[in-house]
Amino acid sequence: MLHNIIPVILCGGVGRRLWPLSTPRRPKPFLRDMSGQSLLQQTLDRARGMKPPVIVCNGQHADMVRRNVGDAPSTLLLEPCGRNTAPAIIAAAHHVQRDAGDDAVMLVMPSDHFMADPTAVGRAALTLWPYLDHDIVGVFGLRPTRAETGYGYIQVDIGAHARPGSHAVRSFVEKPDRDLAQTYLDQGCWWWNSGLFLARAKTILDHAQTHAPVINIVARRAVENGKWHDRALSLSVDFADSPAVSFDKAVMERIGGVRVAALETVWSDLGTWPALAKNMCAKLFSAG
Repeated sequence: MLHNIIPVILCGGVGRRLWPLSTPRRPKPFLRDMSGQSLLQQTLDRARGMKPPVIVCNGQHADMVRRNVGDAPSTLLLEPCGRNTAPAIIAAAHHVQRDAGDDAVMLVMPSDHFMADPTAVGRAALTLWPYLDHDIVGVFGLRPTRAETGYGYIQVDIGAHARPGSHAVRSFVEKPDRDLAQTYLDQGCWWWNSGLFLARAKTILDHAQTHAPVINIVARRAVENGKWHDRALSLSVDFADSPAVSFDKAVMERIGGVRVAALETVWSDLGTWPALAKNMCAKLFSAG
């Protein structure tokens, strides 16, 4: 089943969150640890056994992406400007649908996270696979270990009738304050939202048409009017007309029929210096 999945890797960022280690010219996905691998390359490792990835990035970072990918087959979607994750993912869905058909399955992954076990994504994807034929969007969550205020949360149906391995999603919430995060931790039915999800291209576009019609139209035009060169599609300037909004807010928080599977690994979005220190130790990273 994994060999049928098309990884869609989001490789954006403006280099603010870990400045001066990351910068606009070299944002977080290109930071390397002492193994010599960048965060982008570690993300690519999680997609082993899957189809060649589609990597969405700013056109200014295309050469760095190519150096990280090396000789491995891939397709680049080059954004003329950053417009957050909703336009990026919906544009990728239009490209995947045009290239591989309605039934093509997309695994959307940010490229700047830490994950101790690269095989955890594949295991969780297999858990969610049976639901894709029913137009279900699968998301990847993590059981919280602390009252974290820096992550979004997923309310998980873990009642008596919940199916082992994956669970229905009741709601999504943005980053809570400290008291609410502690309540979520105590209740046990709230998981961290990793920002990874699995769905058919058609399912994503159907939801986009209903809940984010302006973004959907602009993203489709950006793909249709884009120009190909050297395995890269430069999205047209239509892309700049899209509202800048996250996919969670534009689509995921508005739809039903979502299921969640747990990522059984140590994970962090490495969004702050303390998070970097907790997971890897800042001295292990370089901007090389």
